[in-house]
Amino acid sequence: METNESFEKVGAEVCAVLKSVPSKEYNKVSKNIRNLFEGYSDGSKKIKIDTSKSIEEQSISKEAKDIIFVISLNYWLTEEQKKIALKKLKENEIKMNEKYDIERIFKSKSNRYEEKMEKVGASQELAVNEDEVGKNNTSKALVKSTGKWYNKIFSFFRRIFKRK
Repeated sequence: METNESFEKVGAEVCAVLKSVPSKEYNKVSKNIRNLFEGYSDGSKKIKIDTSKSIEEQSISKEAKDIIFVISLNYWLTEEQKKIALKKLKENEIKMNEKYDIERIFKSKSNRYEEKMEKVGASQELAVNEDEVGKNNTSKALVKSTGKWYNKIFSFFRRIFKRK
């Protein structure tokens, strides 16, 4: 959906919600805000608002619901209601930060890597113990080479030229 179309749709939805509230509440909203959203409502799109349902139950976009929340926070809610709404908003933000915490995500990936390495180490120890008993070794141990990288390259080319 194009940006202008989405702005028009959201603006028309917000305007429809504003017009569905009682006139006392409607007049509390700044005239500039009302004019802004009425400018998006061209009348070609009829949006029906069921006043018996809450905003969450309405069939309007998430963006329109967010704008209505901000309008209600700034114009309609009492101080107590604002505190409760802001507290819930802060709790949701904390939950989202915990869920998508970058440090925790990378830490869990490194923990999984370490667990895999521990499993590999445990299987190598088992293989060594099996060799001591006289059984065949079926696992391969990881060998870490301590040579310099350029020495490895030179030795690789030496082996190739010695073959010819």
